[in-house]
Amino acid sequence: MDDSFDLGLRLRGLRLNKGFTLRGLARLAGCSASFLSQIELNQASPTVANLQKICRALQMPIWDVLRQETRLREPLVVQLEAEMNPIAMRWHKAQLRYVLPQQNPTQFTMLVLKIEAGAEIPQRQANRSIHELAIVLNGEVEMQIERQIFRLRSKQGIYFNLAFEHQWRNVGSSMAEILMVNSHVFHLFEQEVEDAAWTRRRRHVAP
Repeated sequence: MDDSFDLGLRLRGLRLNKGFTLRGLARLAGCSASFLSQIELNQASPTVANLQKICRALQMPIWDVLRQETRLREPLVVQLEAEMNPIAMRWHKAQLRYVLPQQNPTQFTMLVLKIEAGAEIPQRQANRSIHELAIVLNGEVEMQIERQIFRLRSKQGIYFNLAFEHQWRNVGSSMAEILMVNSHVFHLFEQEVEDAAWTRRRRHVAP
């Protein structure tokens, strides 16, 4: 197998494409959500038996999972305003959409955050250091990082660490769109927190 093959990224892509949550797939595979998360982040290596269970839960033969995938063909034209781009996450009056196709693995994340006028998204925080560049494509927003507030207009951007608690607000009168790029594979912060809490609860009730 090619040394560049990323098993964690491959498993995460297959899970998302098949519509499984981290916890849902872990339950079917007979493992903890935190262990599956570690595999997807390449922080843990599954045994052959573990991988076979995950493949069965995905309803895929193991050789299909381990098969090298073709990378995105270059050059690739993308459409930032396409409503057909799959949704990565949705809140009330806000949504996060993928920019790059998800059927092939990529080594970085590019997303567009859309927030309706007067709306905001919940405070978020990564559990590890991830630096991101966010550029306002349209509208006027406030970006709060810890206790600092930055007001940004169209064509302005901000470079910051996602490990700090942050929140986006649309303070304009029209839809705000923010392009977000970082060098990590996309993973929901909320899912990581939920998985950690779920693991703690399981340990607490274990005999």
